[in-house]
Amino acid sequence: MAGNLGKEDSSSVQGVQDPSIIGGSKMAGNLGKEDPSSVQDVQDQSVTGSGHKRPRAGKKSAAERSKDQREKKKVEDEKLKAKTDELEKSNSHLEGQAFQLRLDLKETREENINLKIVEKSQSDSILELGKVGFSLHTL
Repeated sequence: MAGNLGKEDSSSVQGVQDPSIIGGSKMAGNLGKEDPSSVQDVQDQSVTGSGHKRPRAGKKSAAERSKDQREKKKVEDEKLKAKTDELEKSNSHLEGQAFQLRLDLKETREENINLKIVEKSQSDSILELGKVGFSLHTL
């Protein structure tokens, strides 16, 4: 074949077309049914190399995944801290409002007591005037 540059040896062409040489498939048209020995060859460490999986395109290494997880956790921590600060401010505001309401309630109670005292005094005065008026009327 080396001396015949334009001519191909029919046995070499036949060898390329032989299904037993291409992929180890016994049946030329069946892509789904392969010879188990050819599949074994692909999985054999002597054929594939060290036996370690090669990183696929787009896949991240363990260090990159770990770094991404740390960054994600840091962002989540910052969000939680901001939310905690917001809740603490809100809680402080609500405690201030509750304190003011307690003061207002105490003041209202004191006013209520004073009004009841005035009412009792006026009621007593009216009763006293009624007695005096009745006694003057009976004379």
